[in-house]
Amino acid sequence: EAVLPLCQALSTEDSGVEVEACRALAILNDRRAVPHLIALLKHEDLAVRGYAALALGKLGDERAVNPLLYLLQDAELNVRASAAESLGMLGKPIAVDYLIAALDTGDFNVRIAVASSLRRFDSAQVAQRLAQALGHQSPRFRKAVAFALGRLQSPAAALAPLTAALADADEGVAKHAAFGLAELGIPQAVAPLVKALQD
Repeated sequence: EAVLPLCQALSTEDSGVEVEACRALAILNDRRAVPHLIALLKHEDLAVRGYAALALGKLGDERAVNPLLYLLQDAELNVRASAAESLGMLGKPIAVDYLIAALDTGDFNVRIAVASSLRRFDSAQVAQRLAQALGHQSPRFRKAVAFALGRLQSPAAALAPLTAALADADEGVAKHAAFGLAELGIPQAVAPLVKALQD
């Protein structure tokens, strides 16, 4: 029975040990660890906070939702990205508004994590906000958004923005849009893809 010793290891005051315990608990997938991991979201070490957040996402327990929402305001960018990723794993609708707000953050890595998380939600609001994000000035971010749209829970909602993105001035974005259309797996995506290949 490894879970209880690993939970005890979360309070060793050795950040390296605590990080490894978080990783192990995520693999074991035992929800008895949830309260212990939630407590670590206030740890002084950013790596511990980040790995605890990721472990909570993988455990899939809704008790973690509110603490992770709070963590979206963490001072450390990597921790905020981990919180966003885990909220996507949990997939609770209450997180949508918070994630959409975080999509406007100035940090690239946080925006990428948020876009990736939003694809897990079946919401017209999410589809609309990701479609708007395809107009962002950063080609790298537009690529990530196209990737997210291609894996959206509502494929039909992603069809129009991805089709429009086929004409993006950046070749990489256009390619990601094409890949996204192919990922949608709906018949309506075939015609835009054929036209793009012909062009």
